[in-house]
Amino acid sequence: MPVSKRLQLVLGTLLTLATLAWAPTAASAAPVATGTRAGPVGAPVSILAQATAQRQAMAHALAATSCLADPVTIRSTSNGRYVSAELGYGGSSYAMLRARATAVGPWEKFYLCWGDGYSADQWALLAAGNADYVSAELGYTGSSYAMLRARATALGPWEKFRWLTNGNDELLSVQNGRYVSAELGYTGSSYAMLRARATAIGPWEQFTISYV
Repeated sequence: MPVSKRLQLVLGTLLTLATLAWAPTAASAAPVATGTRAGPVGAPVSILAQATAQRQAMAHALAATSCLADPVTIRSTSNGRYVSAELGYGGSSYAMLRARATAVGPWEKFYLCWGDGYSADQWALLAAGNADYVSAELGYTGSSYAMLRARATALGPWEKFRWLTNGNDELLSVQNGRYVSAELGYTGSSYAMLRARATAIGPWEQFTISYV
């Protein structure tokens, strides 16, 4: 199926139902610099809390597999770079996620999605650039084990992540129980590759997820 058609199928209902997800008020319309949006009374609300509230508001009206209308960016707190889906790569590296961009374009935008059986803190990521879901490649080995790639057309176990927040944001693969790391020790075209491989949270496992 063409990319544009897949994106239309996944997100087509969201524009008409966006008011169910988030009805901005004067206090909540503008993002704030800390990666939060102001709540209805002006108090900062985390992006995770905002997204969860949107999801709950939309759940009764949308299909089993749904996405929020507003895209997000994911930025590594260690190197300050935005995560890109490398759609120019080929083969088994196609759409690899890397924390390497200094500006936001189509490859740096993702939609927050969920499917049947997802708990409140479990999410999938849909790349805006190709309308594919992000997978943790648990069949890969060596230094590519659990590489994140935007290549799936449907949700399965490898596409499910927990979104945690503890000052910064962390992503954890539900399938292997590992935190997502930005591999800042890698070089060349693999620099800052995202992999679900860490058993504890350190600097490379911390990100900032923000609305675009």
